[in-house]
Amino acid sequence: MAMEMKKILAWTGAAVLTTSFFVFVMWPGEKAVQRTAAEPDLFSFIKPMGDEPPADASAQPAPASGTTAAEQAISYAAEQPALRDVPDATMKIAAAQENVQRMRRRGASEDEVYRMRAAELSAQAAAHLGKMERDENAWNARVGAYLAERDKLLGGNSGMYPEEALQQLRNARFTADEQKLLTTYESAGFPRLTLE
Repeated sequence: MAMEMKKILAWTGAAVLTTSFFVFVMWPGEKAVQRTAAEPDLFSFIKPMGDEPPADASAQPAPASGTTAAEQAISYAAEQPALRDVPDATMKIAAAQENVQRMRRRGASEDEVYRMRAAELSAQAAAHLGKMERDENAWNARVGAYLAERDKLLGGNSGMYPEEALQQLRNARFTADEQKLLTTYESAGFPRLTLE
């Protein structure tokens, strides 16, 4: 019994040593991971601290002794006006949208909404937000008409789908890219983001 236990321990030890050797010798390491051309850089705005020097050495403040990388990043962001203004712009847009909702509940016209947005944001932003709302309303109207026609086609019985007739209806009303979005609307209704 003791002899068999020694054999098992010897084989286990040999396996561990062999595996450790191959991992140590053959492991490519972190730097060996290659990016493919098709892989998008989803977080291109995040750069690791200390790995790459900035393009302009004067653009980054000299680190104070005893500061962490997070503290350095925060102080760098605080010194950059473009980075500092992003939260302010986001808050301005959110506040303007809340005002728009209040104005619309009181019966304000589109012209009044445009003037308020132009005063709070800019004329260009007001025009862009107005266009986005018109596009969203047109899309919702198209989807609503499609869903009504689909329900009529199905006879109110959603258990059976005549796929060919539904596909013809989709093809008549929407492009191929737009049809990809329809599954969300068909199953759960109209998904909407609101500030309420």
